Amino acid sequence: MLILSLPIFFIGIIVGSFLNVVILREGIGGKRHKRSICLSCGKQIENKDLVPVFSFFRLRGRCRSCKSRLSPQYPLVEIATGLFFVFAFFHAEKIAVVPLAVADFISLTIIGSLLIIIFVYDLRHKIIPDWTVSSLAFFAILRLSVIHFLFGSLFGQFYFMELLAGILSALPFFLIWLFSGGRLMGLGDAKLMVGLGILLGFRLFLPAIAVSFWLAALIMGLLILAGKFSKNRKLRLIFGDLGRKSEIPLGPFLIAGSLLMFFWSAELIGVFFPFMM
Repeated sequence: MLILSLPIFFIGIIVGSFLNVVILREGIGGKRHKRSICLSCGKQIENKDLVPVFSFFRLRGRCRSCKSRLSPQYPLVEIATGLFFVFAFFHAEKIAVVPLAVADFISLTIIGSLLIIIFVYDLRHKIIPDWTVSSLAFFAILRLSVIHFLFGSLFGQFYFMELLAGILSALPFFLIWLFSGGRLMGLGDAKLMVGLGILLGFRLFLPAIAVSFWLAALIMGLLILAGKFSKNRKLRLIFGDLGRKSEIPLGPFLIAGSLLMFFWSAELIGVFFPFMM
């Protein structure tokens, strides 16, 4: 199975290249183009410069036409998608029933692609497009339905408990948004948790939320310290006042915490939540 992981990784980075196009073309105020262009000079990118990951490093991270720096988002999204595809493959490979394993892998790659779009878009624009979270919820429900159908338990007690997990995981985020008038949290975070809650299930959604907030606290704390004590003036300007009145996107942390719990639940629960074992 290790032999298959390499071609799956390459398929993933190709999909990641497409995800970059989706993320950039969905940008606020962005114009749609039939072909990929440099965001600095507007020149159409040549086909030979569209090879995922490789082209970025071959060009040394600069546009061939105007020599302006290209965003590291390009290779990072491509590599992250490739790695997610590999993790999804190893997750599905543990399932003994072949049709179920195939369905699990395909559904996870679709869900993972949507999560990567949401992660980067929220990080860039501090907003989550409705079509991404509605698609995530749809494919999470579809994956759940296929699994329970193949096990002969569709519309059974456990099926509805997993659906309930989506509602319960979103509820506190919705209430915070409602009672704060959107000042403390965006509605997009609540919508995101519907799909993530269904994906995680009844047992994992609470630990995943806890891990997400721990990650947020850790990373934001490190960034604030970097801004306070760094000798680099630019870093001090960017991170020095972070957290006072800054609008911090929560979606990336919710996604990161949920995926950590989804793929490594046994290890994380054993260390941080031993009472659940």
